[in-house]
This record gives sequence, C-alpha cells and structure tokens, in this order.
Amino acid sequence: MRNDIKLTDDQITELYSQVSGYDIDLDGEENEYGSAVFTRETLADFMKNRRLPEHALSRDLETGIEYIENSGMQDRKGQPRYTLVVVDFGDVRIASKH
Repeated sequence: MRNDIKLTDDQITELYSQVSGYDIDLDGEENEYGSAVFTRETLADFMKNRRLPEHALSRDLETGIEYIENSGMQDRKGQPRYTLVVVDFGDVRIASKH
C-alpha cells in the first residue's frame, strides 16, 4: 500500500506532520513517534466503525487534506489513552496513535 502513495517518505512525513501536528515513523516500529499503519478504509468508514464523533473529521486549510483526530481513545479498559490520527493520502490513509 505504501507504494500507492506517489510521494517520497520525507514528503509523506512532512505532510502528515503539517496536517496533524504530529511526527510519524513510516517503518512501523514502536518508538517516540507514532507508528504508521497503512489502510484503504475510507475516513467515513473509519469513523463509523469506531463510532467517532463528527467533529473528529477535519480538513487542513493549507493543503486541503482531510484527516481524523480523536483524543481519549483507549483500546481496552485500563490501558493508556491516546490520540488517534488518520490522514487521507488519496487511495490510502495513514493511521497512527500518539
């Protein structure tokens, strides 16, 4: 899926950071930056399947890129909370926990 985004890794990380305000690591390893997961799930389906509020969907005014940002996410009760960010890169979205 990574190859479906016609940008370099540097361009992707720069745009992701510009849109979301978070840094991201494209190699998929857990570290101090959000670890990227590539998905074909649309933003609408992503929000519906996770029951996210409508205000979680935004559009970056400068780039026009749509993204989801929702804080207070928790995978299971008792686990730490995080902010979920999903940035739309056309046919592929990049999701990451921060």
